Amino acid sequence: RHHHRRRRRHRYRRRRRQVEEDDTPHHFSHAMTVPEVASAINSFLDFRQIFANRGLAKSLTQHVSRAELALIMPHADEDPMVGRLCVYMSDKIEAHDRAYKEFPFNKLVEFNVRGLVDSQVDLLVPVFKKGGMRRVRTLRVEFGSGEGQRGIQLFLGTMTKHMPGELSDLDMRGSYMGDEGVTTLSKIFAAGLCPTLTRLNLAQNGCSDRGLRALALSIANNKSKIRLEALDLSRNDIHEDGAVQLFAKLKHSGFRRIQDLNLSYNDIDGSGFADKKLKESLREGGAAEWTRVNLSYNPIGDEGMVPTFTALSQSHASSCPELVKLELCGSELGDPSMTALSSLMMLGHVALLVKLDLSFNWIHPNGVKALLTALRAKACPVLTHLDLSNNNMGDDGINQICVGFQVGGISGLEDLDISNNGGRHSMMHLSMMLEKGFCPELRRLGIAGNFDGNARVKRLFKPYKKRIKIKFENPDGT
Repeated sequence: RHHHRRRRRHRYRRRRRQVEEDDTPHHFSHAMTVPEVASAINSFLDFRQIFANRGLAKSLTQHVSRAELALIMPHADEDPMVGRLCVYMSDKIEAHDRAYKEFPFNKLVEFNVRGLVDSQVDLLVPVFKKGGMRRVRTLRVEFGSGEGQRGIQLFLGTMTKHMPGELSDLDMRGSYMGDEGVTTLSKIFAAGLCPTLTRLNLAQNGCSDRGLRALALSIANNKSKIRLEALDLSRNDIHEDGAVQLFAKLKHSGFRRIQDLNLSYNDIDGSGFADKKLKESLREGGAAEWTRVNLSYNPIGDEGMVPTFTALSQSHASSCPELVKLELCGSELGDPSMTALSSLMMLGHVALLVKLDLSFNWIHPNGVKALLTALRAKACPVLTHLDLSNNNMGDDGINQICVGFQVGGISGLEDLDISNNGGRHSMMHLSMMLEKGFCPELRRLGIAGNFDGNARVKRLFKPYKKRIKIKFENPDGT
């Protein structure tokens, strides 16, 4: 009896520790069949009764009763189970009184489905109308690329009247809604139906300047009560006119709290960033909350980035005190932009910067020298990731980086990529820095395309391969 009592006590403690440590919503795998999902959902409802029957503590029973449910389903084109599960949910919500006993709609806080087709939207509409999604806080809905506007407009029309009251994260990336769908969504925001929304992802939706103008006006409308913290508009068709409309609203309360801004893979040129509306917004603290900014693959050039950095430098207070990650990959930046960025760093406006991506630009040795002047002055003391690959630094630029390691300005770097910069003789200098221990924190180093496959150079870096992951080759084998 004593032995069995000890085993029961051990099982109880292990089960209690396992449940109490798991505060995340329960995720049901897409590899399950519909009967298995239904069984898992029903067992989810029976948790409280099971624990009560096994004599577990009341606090543990209450903890399980507070657990939440997240449904994350695969791409509809890849697995027909998505359609069957939509039918299952539609049937349960139509069951009226028995619905909440057979399916825990009141526990559903995350709903994620990809590749929706029109027929599946027809099945989900009753679920929204009957209040099945009323507690959803995270909603990701992606429509199939081959679908027309009927399903999108039907879904958005349903959301107009039955928007989840606690929705904070709306993700409709890859839905190809176009300006028509974005405009309809903007009307929902302008009507004040999403007051708790903080994260919005409309990437890869074919949105142009017209759609962005409607979106910016709706969020800036006082009636919307939206306070965005993350905005993703990447991979759209936004030009300088739409960007100007967005930049003009940055000082508004709807955009003032943005921490994560992603405008990558658009067509915003330098005139959009050189506009006076952006300068005014930045000078008035429009970037005060920015934490992660991605402007990659926009033809900004020095024409737009130099005025932007200058406006941030002229801000009354610290312009970007929270900025941690800045990505300007493929933005056609040259040495003047590096000089302006260096001036911004020297003023201490980006002291918390951790990751800086300047790859695929037109940076020459003079630009590297200007950038390292600020880094050697400890302007960014916590910088750990620096990507300068695919530029025009040459041996002179790489030697400047080696000097930076030697004087201690960038000795805290953990990830450095200088691939494809035309460096040849500077590889010997870099290996000496590793040998003398001037790079104590370095864990990843990219030098591909700088030594033409010279076996002697590889031998120089061979002693450090156990401590540092060194990239000798590009993805294409060069």
